[in-house]
Amino acid sequence: TRPGRRGGGALPRIRPAVLSSSRSMWRRALRRLGTTVDAEEVGKFESFRWGDSSGGAGPLHALNPARTEYIAGRVGGVSGLRIVDVGCGGGLLAVALAERGAQVTGVDASARSIEAARELAAKRRVEIDLVVGSAEEVGETFDVVCALEVVEHVADQRLFVESLAGLAKDGGDLFVSTLDR
Repeated sequence: TRPGRRGGGALPRIRPAVLSSSRSMWRRALRRLGTTVDAEEVGKFESFRWGDSSGGAGPLHALNPARTEYIAGRVGGVSGLRIVDVGCGGGLLAVALAERGAQVTGVDASARSIEAARELAAKRRVEIDLVVGSAEEVGETFDVVCALEVVEHVADQRLFVESLAGLAKDGGDLFVSTLDR
């Protein structure tokens, strides 16, 4: 879904191009509203085995080629695009997009997940920026914003979606999915 399109849902329209001129004001306002981080949910991923394709991350490993292809196809190829993967976990999508030439920033509230993403990027010999944090803390805009299998783990879904929309450049693309909700 492209941020700023009309229709659907009760979320307010957010115009990232307008917000970019007052980015620090936007971040302060979001912080006052609350956080998207659910500490209990983050804790579940501190011991998660991201590299184990037959364990808990198995469905994500299985889906990753299809979702990477879908995103690349919808945006006409990712080479050269600035992409943020919010809730990047072990970096499966972030690394796959970087392998296709995207400039990727991975963001996750779990320090252990960011470390797993760092290990995967090193193993696959790609460069990605990795940040321990949340959507409302990023403070930049991107051509493409991804939040796959994350929305079900956040404390405030409305704030999360508003924060994601604020990360997209005017006319940028936003991809959100969930496996179980």
